[in-house]
Amino acid sequence: FIGNTLFSDWDDIDVKVLKDLQENCVSYGLLPENFKYADIHKYLESGFHPSSLVRLKNGLVIPINEVNVNDILENNSKVLGVIKIQGNDIEIYKYSFANDHFIYGTKNIHINDVNLGIINCMQTESNSISTSVPILYHLLTDNKYINVNNVNVNDYNYGIDKLTQAVDDSLKR
Repeated sequence: FIGNTLFSDWDDIDVKVLKDLQENCVSYGLLPENFKYADIHKYLESGFHPSSLVRLKNGLVIPINEVNVNDILENNSKVLGVIKIQGNDIEIYKYSFANDHFIYGTKNIHINDVNLGIINCMQTESNSISTSVPILYHLLTDNKYINVNNVNVNDYNYGIDKLTQAVDDSLKR
């Protein structure tokens, strides 16, 4: 509280959002039947391994953990926020795609790539590779997209936002 106003952090999930997640995701096998508040971090966090590569507009390729607010990415998107996520208690997966494209990250990553198509990684078969990375990273951008290891993905906001929307054909895939 500040004065009489209650503020929440970026991802605070209220009862309505939790209900939407349960209704929209449990029946499609995206979340366990008994999904509760305590499971949000484990199942719905969206982040990348710190060594994942991002290309800046100036052509420099840097690890995502070196990206700063106000950097301009190769797709002319401006970085509005750098999200740091506790990673030592979340499984990290390697997602491999055509043409040797791959990313290392959590399950709740959403790909929207001209060459690869629209992919919800929660529905992709993959093997966990690690749970020992202390910090994972993601970005917020002004155009809602970033390119990680040459794979175009939705920015951080999309992870929860997509799953709280009414189930549509793209979520069912």
